[in-house]
Amino acid sequence: MLNFQLYNQVRMLIGPGSLEQLGELIEHMGVKKPMIVTDKSMVNMGILDQAVAGLKERNIPYVTFDEVLPNAPTDAIEKASVICNKEKCDAVVGLGGGSVMDSAKAVNVLRFNDGKILDYVERMDDIKFSPNCVLIPTTAGTGSELSQGMILMGPDHAKYTILSHNANAAYAILDPVMQTRLPAELTAATGLDALTHVVEDYTDTLATDFTDMICEKVIETIAEYLPICISDPGNVKARSRMAISASLAGWMLGHCVANAGHSIGQTIGGLFDIPHGHCVAYSEPWVLEFNAPAVPERTKFIGKALGATFTGKETPEEIGAKTRDAFIDFRDNKLGLRSVKSFGYDESKFEEAAKIIEADIFQNFQPRKMTAADALEILKKIYA
Repeated sequence: MLNFQLYNQVRMLIGPGSLEQLGELIEHMGVKKPMIVTDKSMVNMGILDQAVAGLKERNIPYVTFDEVLPNAPTDAIEKASVICNKEKCDAVVGLGGGSVMDSAKAVNVLRFNDGKILDYVERMDDIKFSPNCVLIPTTAGTGSELSQGMILMGPDHAKYTILSHNANAAYAILDPVMQTRLPAELTAATGLDALTHVVEDYTDTLATDFTDMICEKVIETIAEYLPICISDPGNVKARSRMAISASLAGWMLGHCVANAGHSIGQTIGGLFDIPHGHCVAYSEPWVLEFNAPAVPERTKFIGKALGATFTGKETPEEIGAKTRDAFIDFRDNKLGLRSVKSFGYDESKFEEAAKIIEADIFQNFQPRKMTAADALEILKKIYA
């Protein structure tokens, strides 16, 4: 069997003002009636109106579904799918952050695949090719526009991962100007999500020379430009660097996959209803420390990029501790992310969470095996 090591089917429009090309793109695709999947914030900020202006100019009818919520709950996806099929929409456009884009991919998959979206958690290989999905990220975070994955929240508040190249977008529009409107907290959380993606890509068991070269550059770029996006939110160059970094990190997820940072992050996100970017930002420094004995030099590279200094005499455990501290300093002091304790949580659920974490699909790509006991210890450190 051929083992392809590089894959990307997404055609991208990149640069300031590229959002204005959506109408032209839809016309180019031959689409007659797209569904726009988005959320209320895109409506309230006027970004939806800006996006559909080109459709109106070309008299292309469209349907809007603006009920996506954080963490991509599947009940909204199923509702959107019913409307999409009833209206005979022949494309799906996702306009928003990671939850919106994952929801849009799921709605598009259901145009070509029977049943409910969670039916495919255990049947990912059965997903048929699902064309005509366009993704427009309004944050520099998930990189969902270039990834093969969807992370969705079921009715039980558990997070479910679906991975399939047949679910990829066909096109993406990357316009950094939209992201200059983001508040600092959202900029920080989504940017840290991108950082955790590339950090996990770099330290998991599927990393290659090809992915390493991309990951190392992206780690350094995020470390340099994400703080600028916080201090100077209108800086289009910094926003552009972050937008591209997030996309590349998402692309690498299709080749390297995440590891325990996301196992922990998405578990506490589902149980305690915390936005995804915040969750992985809280879990990642402790996972870096945990994994350091297995990948000390890679951990050191990450630590240096985030401001840690090393003498060259550190043990792997000391490398892990220094990198952990550098990540926390970057997160809390340079970016000013809110405390994990500012969200509600229930410590009595930690043991349940630890078992979920141990069984999570991303544990398969850990450089160091993590047991439920290890996960429980990390949860206690996160909330100490």
